[in-house]
Amino acid sequence: MRLFLGIVLALAAVIGAWLLTMDTPPAELATAKKEVLANAVADEKQDVEEQMQQQAEAATKVNTQRATETSALEQALVRYPNVAVEDIQTIFAEDPELIGIRPDFMLALMERGDIAPNQVVVSAPRMGPLTASMFVIANARNSFTVEHFEQLLSLGSDINGSETWRTVMAMENNPTVLDKWYQHASLGPEVHEELYNKALAFGNLAMHDYLLDDKGGTTVDLKIEPMNKAMASGMVRGTVENLDGLEAQLAESAEVNSEVARAEVAHFLSMRHRQAIMLQELTDDDKELEEMKEATQKIADKLLQLSQGSN
Repeated sequence: MRLFLGIVLALAAVIGAWLLTMDTPPAELATAKKEVLANAVADEKQDVEEQMQQQAEAATKVNTQRATETSALEQALVRYPNVAVEDIQTIFAEDPELIGIRPDFMLALMERGDIAPNQVVVSAPRMGPLTASMFVIANARNSFTVEHFEQLLSLGSDINGSETWRTVMAMENNPTVLDKWYQHASLGPEVHEELYNKALAFGNLAMHDYLLDDKGGTTVDLKIEPMNKAMASGMVRGTVENLDGLEAQLAESAEVNSEVARAEVAHFLSMRHRQAIMLQELTDDDKELEEMKEATQKIADKLLQLSQGSN
């Protein structure tokens, strides 16, 4: 097991476990000011949505290229002729060629018979067993599609609306996939507030917007747990405080491929960036609002530096 992805998975497990044990929310927070603040972050949310659209277009372009040349997936399957389920995390940690095709790779392994859709990959504290199907989504890094979802179902994946699946899907930021899962699992308003809180915990603007827009929720109807808000704020602050030392930490990540490490850090910085955006909408404190605006910009700057390979 590689240390870096172990830490990444542990972080997701801790957040998920904490969310699964939250108490009933207290009296509703003041909302009038939140509606005003929501407008203040609309432009930033639009930027994130545009980035998501660009990612989708890039995925489509990759799929087209694969139809006319030897694909990265085919090459990966040759490199790994026989994969045991316990090898998956190590392979992901070592092979940067898989970063953009992790769902394709794992689905191909299922089709080949190396692993089974409902086979347990790892057991997370208080979340319980995470199956290969769950692991596909949790590690997709913005590359999971409706086609992947339907392929999992055709392979016999037990995708449902359980607590563990609700936590896993809170990591998925493709709104079309979210709607497909929501309909498949026959979910309803009874889980909206839980999902709204998990959206903040995982910095999932797609889930946030899906609940507020597509499902007709409002910030009046859906309340954020004070503990959830405090924890998200702490994560954002802690991230900002450690931005300057990020490159040094990456350089010390000797147990994982440097390109994979950089991609994983960028993924989690993106989560913090989206959390900061959502926290702007949720706060009714002017000082905290300014702090989250500054955090949003600082994290965005670091993401740009990472993408350019500079420090």
